[in-house]
Amino acid sequence: MAKASSALIIRKSVAVLISKVLMLQLVVMLLYLLLRLTKYWFLRQIFTDNNYHDLNFWLGIIIFVVILILQTITLVAVVLEWFFEYYEVRKDLIIHTKGVLRKKEDIYSLKTVEAGNVNQSFMGKLLNFGTVQVYSPVLQSEYFLRDIPDPHHIRTAVVALLSSKKDNDKKIIPKEHIEFTR
Repeated sequence: MAKASSALIIRKSVAVLISKVLMLQLVVMLLYLLLRLTKYWFLRQIFTDNNYHDLNFWLGIIIFVVILILQTITLVAVVLEWFFEYYEVRKDLIIHTKGVLRKKEDIYSLKTVEAGNVNQSFMGKLLNFGTVQVYSPVLQSEYFLRDIPDPHHIRTAVVALLSSKKDNDKKIIPKEHIEFTR
C-alpha cells in the first residue's frame, strides 16, 4: 500500500502471492515425481536386461531441466501479474489496473457509492487480507477490491474520502442495511 499524489495505491496481499508460489511449487513437485515414475516404468518396459542406467540418467537430467525452465517462467509470470495489478483509490474514482504486456484499466466512480462490505475467509482473517465490496444503488453495480491487505483499513480510507466531499456528506453503510425496492 503506498500513497502517490493524493491517491491510495493498493496491491494484492503478499500472502496471496506467497500462496500462489507455494501452490506452484507443489504442482511442480508432483509433476516431477509423476514424470520420473513414468520414465522409470517406460524404460523397464523397453529394456528387459536392466541395461538402461545411462539413458535413465540423461532422461532424468532432461526432465529436470525442462521442468525447471517451465517453473521459472511460470514463477516470473505469477510475480509480474501480482506486481502489475493494483487498485488506485482517488477522491472520486477507483481505478483497477492490471496487465503485464497489455495494460487494462477499469474505472469505477465513487460518486454514487452508498454501501460497502469487507469479506474475509478464514485464511484472510488469519493473514489480514480480504475483499472490499462497494455498492452503487444508482448504477446498481458492485465493485470489488479483491485480496487486498488490511481490508478494514482500506474501507475506512474509502469512507474518509467519501465523507470529505463537499457536495454531500456520504457515508458507506453495510449493504445489508439498504432496502431494495423494485
